[in-house]
Amino acid sequence: MPVIVAYGSESPSVAPSIAKALVRFLPQARLEAILGANHGMLDSHPEAVVNLILAPDSCSSNQKSPDTAQIVSNASETDSNAPRQ
Repeated sequence: MPVIVAYGSESPSVAPSIAKALVRFLPQARLEAILGANHGMLDSHPEAVVNLILAPDSCSSNQKSPDTAQIVSNASETDSNAPRQ
Protein backbone atom coordinates (compact mmCIF):
# COMPACT_ATOMS: atom_id res chain seq x y z
CA MET A 1 0.00 0.00 0.00
CA PRO A 2 1.47 3.40 -0.94
CA VAL A 3 2.20 5.68 1.99
CA ILE A 4 3.03 9.39 2.09
CA VAL A 5 5.11 10.42 5.09
CA ALA A 6 4.93 14.20 5.32
CA TYR A 7 6.38 16.77 7.69
CA GLY A 8 6.56 20.54 7.76
CA SER A 9 9.86 22.15 6.83
CA GLU A 10 9.55 24.34 9.93
CA SER A 11 8.79 21.42 12.28
CA PRO A 12 11.14 20.72 15.18
CA SER A 13 14.27 18.93 13.94
CA VAL A 14 13.13 15.63 15.38
CA ALA A 15 10.13 15.45 12.99
CA PRO A 16 12.17 15.00 9.78
CA SER A 17 14.37 12.46 11.55
CA ILE A 18 11.36 10.41 12.58
CA ALA A 19 9.80 10.73 9.12
CA LYS A 20 13.01 9.55 7.42
CA ALA A 21 13.23 6.58 9.79
CA LEU A 22 9.63 5.60 8.99
CA VAL A 23 10.29 5.69 5.25
CA ARG A 24 13.15 3.23 5.64
CA PHE A 25 10.75 0.61 7.00
CA LEU A 26 7.71 1.20 4.80
CA PRO A 27 8.31 -0.44 1.40
CA GLN A 28 6.05 1.86 -0.64
CA ALA A 29 6.55 5.06 1.33
CA ARG A 30 7.52 8.43 -0.08
CA LEU A 31 8.90 11.26 2.04
CA GLU A 32 7.59 14.78 1.46
CA ALA A 33 8.18 18.13 3.16
CA ILE A 34 5.69 20.98 3.04
CA LEU A 35 7.57 24.27 2.76
CA GLY A 36 6.88 26.77 5.50
CA ALA A 37 4.69 24.37 7.48
CA ASN A 38 5.30 23.43 11.07
CA HIS A 39 4.04 20.44 13.03
CA GLY A 40 0.48 21.75 12.68
CA MET A 41 0.50 21.57 8.88
CA LEU A 42 -3.11 20.38 8.71
CA ASP A 43 -4.17 23.74 10.12
CA SER A 44 -1.55 26.01 8.58
CA HIS A 45 -1.22 24.44 5.10
CA PRO A 46 -4.37 22.40 4.43
CA GLU A 47 -4.22 22.91 0.64
CA ALA A 48 -0.71 21.48 0.45
CA VAL A 49 -1.75 18.43 2.48
CA VAL A 50 -4.79 17.88 0.24
CA ASN A 51 -2.56 18.17 -2.85
CA LEU A 52 -0.31 15.45 -1.46
CA ILE A 53 -3.25 13.14 -0.88
CA LEU A 54 -5.16 13.78 -4.10
CA ALA A 55 -2.29 14.04 -6.57
CA PRO A 56 0.72 12.30 -5.03
CA ASP A 57 2.36 11.46 -8.37
CA SER A 58 2.54 15.09 -9.44
CA CYS A 59 4.14 16.12 -6.14
CA SER A 60 7.14 13.83 -6.45
CA SER A 61 8.09 14.92 -9.97
CA ASN A 62 10.59 17.66 -10.67
CA GLN A 63 7.88 19.66 -12.44
CA LYS A 64 5.84 21.55 -9.88
CA SER A 65 2.49 22.95 -10.88
CA PRO A 66 1.27 26.10 -9.09
CA ASP A 67 -1.07 23.86 -7.04
CA THR A 68 1.84 21.85 -5.64
CA ALA A 69 4.40 24.66 -5.29
CA GLN A 70 4.39 24.39 -1.49
CA ILE A 71 5.44 20.74 -1.58
CA VAL A 72 9.07 19.71 -1.86
CA SER A 73 9.99 16.09 -2.39
CA ASN A 74 12.72 14.87 -0.07
CA ALA A 75 13.04 11.38 -1.49
CA SER A 76 16.66 12.08 -2.44
CA GLU A 77 17.51 12.81 1.20
CA THR A 78 16.61 9.31 2.35
CA ASP A 79 19.31 6.68 2.50
CA SER A 80 18.65 4.55 -0.58
CA ASN A 81 20.95 1.85 0.79
CA ALA A 82 18.97 1.47 4.01
CA PRO A 83 17.27 -1.90 4.40
CA ARG A 84 13.56 -2.02 3.66
CA GLN A 85 11.45 -4.63 5.34
